[in-house]
Amino acid sequence: MSTTSDPVLVPTAEAARVLGVTRRRVIELAAAEPDFPAGQALPTGGHGWSRGAIERWAATHPDRGPLQPGYDPPGVGWFSRGLRKVLQLAGAEAGALQQRQADPGHLLLALAHPDCPGAARAVLASFGITIDLLRAAHQDTPADSNGPRGDFVSPSQAVRSLLERAQLEAVLLADAEPSGEHALLALATQEAEQGGRFGVGGEAVDDGALVFVPVRIPRGSRVRTFRRS
Repeated sequence: MSTTSDPVLVPTAEAARVLGVTRRRVIELAAAEPDFPAGQALPTGGHGWSRGAIERWAATHPDRGPLQPGYDPPGVGWFSRGLRKVLQLAGAEAGALQQRQADPGHLLLALAHPDCPGAARAVLASFGITIDLLRAAHQDTPADSNGPRGDFVSPSQAVRSLLERAQLEAVLLADAEPSGEHALLALATQEAEQGGRFGVGGEAVDDGALVFVPVRIPRGSRVRTFRRS
């Protein structure tokens, strides 16, 4: 891996845009190509690379992998295949609790589900957060008096907004398609913006881990923060 003294560092997502590939491919190239520019740890988490070095490397390596134009969101109210699966799982969890709508708490349950696409479940598990733990936290949730209508549980506007945000996170992070980890990033970021004492950065997702993950336990308004040791 080559070295550089260029002080201008760009995060993995920006390096991916320069190279025209995904963030995952940047990480693969950094691990496999001996002349790939050396990365440096960023204060916000993840790694940064010299923009100039990345541009020079790209100019001499046209065969750097499948080019990725980036994710193009399908429009308001429409979601990627991965997010549709997350939405389906959230609805199933809400229905099992006799709720008429799926709320952000049910979305978190979906992200911890074994069938959740993407890395969200693994990230949560690395903090000791499992679907059994989350389901136990919901066990005293009173059933909705109206109950679900058949097998259909509609998502709340809050959940729809979070999934819209997840799609934007995929665009900002130069990923091919949003999935569970983008929904987790959207949920964690929203919690932080609403006054929580935690934050999460996309670069941390790059390396397969969230530095801070906020989790709102459904009983009461208590908020627990899970930190990687």
